[in-house]
Amino acid sequence: TWAFSATKAILGGESFRYLSGDTIREMLIYTFATLNLIVGSVGYLLMLKDLDEQQIRNKNEKIESDNVMLKELNSKKDKFFSIIAHDLKGPIGGLLNLGEILHKKHDELPADKREELFRLLVASTKETSNLLENLLQWSRSETKQIEMSPRQLKIDTLVNKSLNLLRQHIEEKDIVIRKDIDETIHVWADQNMIDTVLRNLLSNAIKYVNKKGRINIKCQLDITSNQVSISINDNGIGIDQEVLTRLFNIDNNHSTKGTLNEPGTGLGLKICKEFVHANEGKIQVESVVNKGSTFTISLPAYSLENRRN
Repeated sequence: TWAFSATKAILGGESFRYLSGDTIREMLIYTFATLNLIVGSVGYLLMLKDLDEQQIRNKNEKIESDNVMLKELNSKKDKFFSIIAHDLKGPIGGLLNLGEILHKKHDELPADKREELFRLLVASTKETSNLLENLLQWSRSETKQIEMSPRQLKIDTLVNKSLNLLRQHIEEKDIVIRKDIDETIHVWADQNMIDTVLRNLLSNAIKYVNKKGRINIKCQLDITSNQVSISINDNGIGIDQEVLTRLFNIDNNHSTKGTLNEPGTGLGLKICKEFVHANEGKIQVESVVNKGSTFTISLPAYSLENRRN
């Protein structure tokens, strides 16, 4: 055997010849045990080396993953403060200016001018409130503080709720609202999220429609795909194709004022995209400058299978 040969090689041929059988056997056992210990030690050291290398790889991967996450958080933080510094500063500054004019020149202004300033003050306050609400919703979404709670929702009820909230803006512009919604159509989604989506899409349509403009709201059920599509079409100022390609991008700082100089950040559309996707839906937009835009969202239709899940 290899142990026998190794022992013989260690002692040399002549010395090995004069050893007794018991001595040779003891030496073989000792040699085998020693070699076995050496082999085992080497194997153990190699195993430790592999483990160390794997641990180092795991730590490096964790560091890389953390770095990516930190970069994303920094980007979102920068966007958040950019909105506060730029988009929120404007509306608040406008409120302050209007308030000062009304305070200092109230008695000097004719009644119709005072009425116009009060109207602008109310509109600006509502826009600022809407922006703050969007900021809150966006920050909660980004920090995973919104819990999904899907349930059966009636589309007609949700649309009417949003229209009632925006009723004053609709009346100010004398906008015609046309609805084509089957009252029996229901979706399976989170109510708070879909309320936010519809409010933002309708608010945008109102903002970019001229006085006496038109907004069409249509809802359809596709039985084959079990999806409900909700489209909001307007005959407003439309969106430039270049802007259209980055409309839902969080890094897009482009904002366009409405037809009555209503301020906007574009943040609402980003929230719409995130909330629609969170409900396993899709959002699409088609637009032609000076002709209008159509935003369409699709959501899972309500079914018994939804309720069981």
